Amino acid sequence: MSVIRTSLILVWMWVISGGVFARPDLEVCSSPDLDFGGENGTPVSISDTLVISDDLLIEDFHVSVDISHGFVADLLVDVVSPLGTSLRLHDGLGGDMDDLRVIFSDGGVVNGVMPYDYGCFMQPSNGSLSVFSGQGSVGNWSLNVTDGYPANSDGVLNSWCAQIFTSEVSILSSVENFSCQSTEDGAAITWTNPQSYDAIELTVNGTILTLPGNATEQTLTGYAPLATLDLSIVGIRTAPGQWVSCPSHCSVMTLDGPATQVAVVIDERYEDWIGVSPTLDPIGDAVPGGLDILSFSVADDDESLFVRFEFAGPEVQLDEGDTINLFIDIDSNPSTGFAISGMGADLQWDFGARQGSLWSGGSATPIGHADIGIVAAPTVSSTQFEISIRRNSPLVSLGSEIRVLLCDDRPSGDCVPNTGSRAHVLVTGQLPSDTEISLNRESPSDVRIVSYNVLTDNPWQGDGDRIGRQLAAVAADIYCFQEIYNHSVSETVEYVGSWVSPSGGGIWYGAGQSDCKIVSRFPVLQMWALSGNFAAWLDTTAEWGVPTMVINAHLPCCANDAGRQNECDQISAFIRDQRIAGLLSTFPDAPILILGDMNFVGMSQQRTTLLTGDIIDEAQWGWDSPPDADGTSLIDTRSRQVAKRQIFTWRNDNGSYMPGFLDYIMYTDAVLDPGRSFVLLTQDLSSATLMQHGLQFSDSNGSDHLLVSADFRRVSVEPEFLRGDCNLDVLLNISDAVSALVSLFSMGGPASCEDACDANDDGSFDISDPVTLLAMLFTGAGDLPLPGPQECGVDPTGDALDCESFSGCP
Repeated sequence: MSVIRTSLILVWMWVISGGVFARPDLEVCSSPDLDFGGENGTPVSISDTLVISDDLLIEDFHVSVDISHGFVADLLVDVVSPLGTSLRLHDGLGGDMDDLRVIFSDGGVVNGVMPYDYGCFMQPSNGSLSVFSGQGSVGNWSLNVTDGYPANSDGVLNSWCAQIFTSEVSILSSVENFSCQSTEDGAAITWTNPQSYDAIELTVNGTILTLPGNATEQTLTGYAPLATLDLSIVGIRTAPGQWVSCPSHCSVMTLDGPATQVAVVIDERYEDWIGVSPTLDPIGDAVPGGLDILSFSVADDDESLFVRFEFAGPEVQLDEGDTINLFIDIDSNPSTGFAISGMGADLQWDFGARQGSLWSGGSATPIGHADIGIVAAPTVSSTQFEISIRRNSPLVSLGSEIRVLLCDDRPSGDCVPNTGSRAHVLVTGQLPSDTEISLNRESPSDVRIVSYNVLTDNPWQGDGDRIGRQLAAVAADIYCFQEIYNHSVSETVEYVGSWVSPSGGGIWYGAGQSDCKIVSRFPVLQMWALSGNFAAWLDTTAEWGVPTMVINAHLPCCANDAGRQNECDQISAFIRDQRIAGLLSTFPDAPILILGDMNFVGMSQQRTTLLTGDIIDEAQWGWDSPPDADGTSLIDTRSRQVAKRQIFTWRNDNGSYMPGFLDYIMYTDAVLDPGRSFVLLTQDLSSATLMQHGLQFSDSNGSDHLLVSADFRRVSVEPEFLRGDCNLDVLLNISDAVSALVSLFSMGGPASCEDACDANDDGSFDISDPVTLLAMLFTGAGDLPLPGPQECGVDPTGDALDCESFSGCP
């Protein structure tokens, strides 16, 4: 056994180098280099012991582990204290991921949400390291490793460390939305900061660039074409008791020429088309009664060709008798395919007819949407649309250079371009691979709600296992089902309970109306029928301080625009009336969630009504009223799929309609912040993700709709205070300096608003603060930093200080 004792944590070089962070009071490490595994398939267990001679009282405890192994799901790892207390650090998660290089900490990310070889701070699989709090450090500490399937891969326990703290420490949140885009001589990098940092450290091929703590973008230049850039980023803080966050990683290759690939998401949000040059068409050149096309854009990634087009109003429904046709010359050869505008179109798609043609030898072969993987958004009427088509499918493979044309197929209808066609070169490798969205919550305290149309009682019609595995994998707090026609609420509750238990214990509660059913771990206090839909008043008081209104909807299908609009009007009127004289008047900050199979396939006004409260039939349902508590519209999560940049929630490969986004989750953003959200399509998940969550490849075939999940948390409200007002009387005078001194020297207990006592706004409460306040009061040193001196406000500079109460401010 090789033991290393150090006062600094050993952090792997690819995590961070040169950062300043909290130091353990004691760290003892072992580097045994123990081999384990073999070809006989017999489970193997090894153990390594390190001896700690210093006797410290443990208040916080970390364990860093470095194990080389090719299939970490085979591994069980336990740490055992001198008193015999054992904790399972790793419990067979991670699928076929390589290596286990983790710092186990209660303040880390949820186990498995980050790769195990990043040196990340990660929570144990089972239990909490706080079980060691209050124990002494002296004695023999053991790390036990079991390889349940050693024939899969050999392993080596390289090293491990026990890190002892005599006070609690906290782990910073990682930067979010880390995006790396290749350029001709480098990369364009963006990210968001969930909290304030003292610095951002960006590592490029092992070289660290230190950036300001509020930086959110960086452009790298000066690299050769086709150079590989391995990038990681981490936020750091120098405040005592703060540890560096987990790094985010990406790898890109610089371009060999101008960029053409774009990471488009087919979601009706068009910001991802910025940088794509459209072909523009003059306004007003359409034939009478025809469509006036204004712009036409083309892009691609490794899997798809993307098309976006916009035309003058009024809105049209793309797949209901419209006359827009897309022509693609897949080999840029005018002598093959259908002759039009100087090109030979091998592929034609008629959106209004919902069918296409493959042209060869002067004849056309009919094809359906599934043959080419075509998806369009929106499904409702609009004046602009975006389309994706698979680059390679069993019937069609697009060449390296194609030509495209968009036309209104009326006689002499408008085309873009007006003459000729648009050339487009298809490339590969300019974009990083899509990263799967984790199925785990961002925070364990987030409340998860699911909408799932289960197709005419399919849980009891042979697809119960497929649907049940998905319910268990997402482990929601509230399940809203549609199309349960022939089974009761109690049967639905029993079915859900057979697959998943409510988080935190307790029982499942249920309610329902028509085919809509809800199963919730929160008690149902009241419900209201709304045609075939219903609203439920759930007791979320323990989590959010107020109940929650959940409206589960299954709106009329297909061409029944009038029926859908009527039910949207009714729901909007119900919310308005509840705000005026119902429960929402008593609890105005109660969250509202509207979700379900909305069947939005007609005019866009129906969706607009639900989001904005714009009622159409005011004679029957009354006046318009915005649904959110702050007088604004609801927000639609519009979640993308876990593994693909698509948002469709319904598909039928044998039907004529393209896959579409029909299942919505809308929420009041005045009182709720969104967490993680996704659409679950198991066929696209990696084998590791399927295995980790107990799913099977074909589970999404349990219904024609996909499961939609979204997490929410209450909007956090920053406390308002007055800088320097340590006794909280909304006055600045010598009594505040006295209160600060009393708190600092333990005569009066801790200050209830340390932010207010931090007179010099340096992020700490110490003797310098009353000194600063006295200088302001008696020497004319000038006003203290904001907020103040006359008006309360929030802290404009982030820090670790708390303000639990400040009753004098509104």
